[in-house]
Amino acid sequence: MENKEINEYMIAQWTLCIEMANEISKRRDNMNKFFLGINTAIIATISLEWKIMSIFLNIMGIIICFVWMKFIKNYKIINIEKYNVISNIEEKMIFKPFRMEWEALQSNKKYKRNSKLELLLPIIYIVVDIIMILLILIVYFKG
Repeated sequence: MENKEINEYMIAQWTLCIEMANEISKRRDNMNKFFLGINTAIIATISLEWKIMSIFLNIMGIIICFVWMKFIKNYKIINIEKYNVISNIEEKMIFKPFRMEWEALQSNKKYKRNSKLELLLPIIYIVVDIIMILLILIVYFKG
């Protein structure tokens, strides 16, 4: 193989890896929308009637949030490994756009990793579920 063919092959592999990483990000976004929808539906349902049986829905919501958090952590691991592969390919390339972007992001003090921000949503829902459980118990035992 000539150098030109090797470079074209490497660029094709790099492009494929970038596309796969983008596809994982889309799946991650869809997963977040799914869990957001489920938790919103649980909270909305409980808001209609404050009954002691609603506590079971809150508990289910908390469990779903822990599953959601596990998915977020798994997607983070998948992304890290995909980006490691992309970085390894870029080591052999003259121009390294992915590395340049990553270094720029890391030096930007306003940048926060998505996985840390993503984890806030299930934590917020867990807190809301716990507050709702406490409020239901207060209403139930006062009444």
